[in-house]
Amino acid sequence: MFTASGSDVFQALSDLSSALQNNSNISGAEAEVQNAFNYVNGQRTFYGATLSHLTTATTFLNAENVQLSAEDNNLTGADMAAAATQLTQAETALDATLAAGGSISQKSLLDYLT
Repeated sequence: MFTASGSDVFQALSDLSSALQNNSNISGAEAEVQNAFNYVNGQRTFYGATLSHLTTATTFLNAENVQLSAEDNNLTGADMAAAATQLTQAETALDATLAAGGSISQKSLLDYLT
């Protein structure tokens, strides 16, 4: 990043130091430092935007992880005692309904005519 072609920060600073010591081509060295600064600033913006995207993606994935953990708990974390009790109650209700239906159907039309 600091040594990119045409934007070498360290070379630009070295050239500026030499120009100041020799009192020659200071404006050229200053332009070279400005170019290097602009390059580094552009890279900083690029990497800042990339970091922002990564942070957003991390936040999204963390939320998805929480939601998937909750779904996993809903699917596998059933209270077996409560489920067994509900099953027993449902079976008892079914047996009672079948028994009631069976006692009604034992009478025939002749039973009602006599």
